[in-house]
Amino acid sequence: GIPSAEFVRVTADARYAPLISERATLRTQYLGINCEVPPFDRPVVRRALNLAIDAQRLLELADGRGVVAHTILPPAMPGYRRGNGAYRHDPARARALLAQSGVTAIETTLWSSADDGPLRMAQSIQRDLGDVGIAMRIKPVTFPALIEAVRNPGQVPLFMLGWEADFPDPSNYSVGKLYTTAFYRLLRRRLAPGGVAAVQSTSPLFARKAYWCIVE
Repeated sequence: GIPSAEFVRVTADARYAPLISERATLRTQYLGINCEVPPFDRPVVRRALNLAIDAQRLLELADGRGVVAHTILPPAMPGYRRGNGAYRHDPARARALLAQSGVTAIETTLWSSADDGPLRMAQSIQRDLGDVGIAMRIKPVTFPALIEAVRNPGQVPLFMLGWEADFPDPSNYSVGKLYTTAFYRLLRRRLAPGGVAAVQSTSPLFARKAYWCIVE
């Protein structure tokens, strides 16, 4: 792709127009929240976090290359449906939810790749959370160090990562990534005694139907 530093200049120059092609990719960039690390183990705090962050500004920092996500599947993925899942930027509502939660003086750390693009987004998130009273530090690290840290339970409260599908099927892109050991630990806490958890088929033939059964 075109480097961010050159994006405006290159796309504005008619000489390059025949050389530029645009296509949708099967990629999503996201802010990861460790639901086992307080206070993010409380849904009300996680909702406040989502409302505090200006996703549209993050998109602008990526030169407008993309769309604000409404679901975990990107628009080019078979089975995508737009839905109404995106949080609107609402700092006032975020402050109200934090007050409702009773959690005060939240301090946390966002782990991010040290590359320029992710760091700009991390700084934007830092400002947004600061506006609702959450003090967030940024820890820039190399990509291998970021992956290793995220794998260690309890080490990373917030992190920025992305995922791009290997092939165009929802089971590859996202559903399988949800079923981590952390997911099963959370699920086990909520199962009734003798309860059963049903896991979707990974067959490309049935994955799309199974995926939406789980989501809905």
